[in-house]
Amino acid sequence: LGTLFAFLGRLVSSADPVAAVNMMSVVTGALAMVPLYLFVRELLDEPTAFYAALIYSLSPLALANSAYGNSHMPCLLFFFWGAYLLVLYKKTFRLEKLFAAGVFFGLAAAARIQDVVPMVIPMTVLFFQENIRPEASGEKEPLCFAHKILHGALLLTTAGMVTVLFYAPLLLEKAHSLARQPWPDFFHYELGETFRGLLPAGLLKHSWRYLLVIFSLPGLCLSAAGLFLLFKSRRKIFYFLFLWALAPLWFFSMFFILVPRFLLLGLTALYISLAFLFCQLINSYRRFRALLIAGLLAVCWIPLARVYPVLFLRHRLALTPDYARWVAARTEPDARIIAADFNRFISFYGNRAPLGRPAGYKPYGRKEFLEFKREVDRLLEQDIPVY
Repeated sequence: LGTLFAFLGRLVSSADPVAAVNMMSVVTGALAMVPLYLFVRELLDEPTAFYAALIYSLSPLALANSAYGNSHMPCLLFFFWGAYLLVLYKKTFRLEKLFAAGVFFGLAAAARIQDVVPMVIPMTVLFFQENIRPEASGEKEPLCFAHKILHGALLLTTAGMVTVLFYAPLLLEKAHSLARQPWPDFFHYELGETFRGLLPAGLLKHSWRYLLVIFSLPGLCLSAAGLFLLFKSRRKIFYFLFLWALAPLWFFSMFFILVPRFLLLGLTALYISLAFLFCQLINSYRRFRALLIAGLLAVCWIPLARVYPVLFLRHRLALTPDYARWVAARTEPDARIIAADFNRFISFYGNRAPLGRPAGYKPYGRKEFLEFKREVDRLLEQDIPVY
């Protein structure tokens, strides 16, 4: 997708890759509201779907990721389409809808496999649940258990094949280095160093702090009230949404890589429960409809107001490309710039050669740092500036 938007940018005389990838997030983030609305409409009802899409559109986390070129928004777009098609399949048991759901789930995993892995739990619950909307018409008789297993295998196989096809070039590229590296060392350094246990109390507490900032205490309390109403009236949907909200929070808390944007997919379940609560309140107290809508907008505005200055800054300035240009204006043309994450920015926007340094979750010893020091000394002896 990033390459596609870069190509489209060149067609309109824009060769800036950062602007192109940012536009990818803007477009896919906006389009994600469509399958989200359709999914919630099939799962609950149309008013709840409208308010869920509204809450999502005002989410500071969704807006922040839409202003920054990464893979979160394409993942959301594909995942919501997969969830919508899965619900449609459950009404008719038509295999083409199940196959299409598998394709979109595979595309979501291709965008961010780490976000889709914990979602296997709630989606499995949704897949095996029967009559999630007893009042809905047109639903066929439930499948027998053997057919459910076969259809579930088709869904999993389709999603897995799409994911593998996307990652196959990367796996082939890494195969040589993995062949030289002992597998115990690979798992230890790539996974073991970030793993903090199945119930890491410290990181779970950190996750809740993130939720308080990006969703606010009133928003969390009202979402919990919405889940309580679902527990009383739509228990099967409650189980599904509860696991949807909990699984990503628990999964990412097990690893020392948690940042707020990782929680966006899980937060969508809370947006749906909050929308359900307000729809029930509006239906029960129609005289206070305007007041309740104003209250919903206030709940959405509280977390948005905290991050709006940052969002405004991101929309107006391209900080990393501007920093690379600033470095280029103050360094010699043959200079080497020590960089890690932003080395490609230094190369493209600054037209300077980046110099990689030991960086990552793998613990580096004295040997690696001495090798890096020798490389810096060698460049300096050749009168090549290093910054």
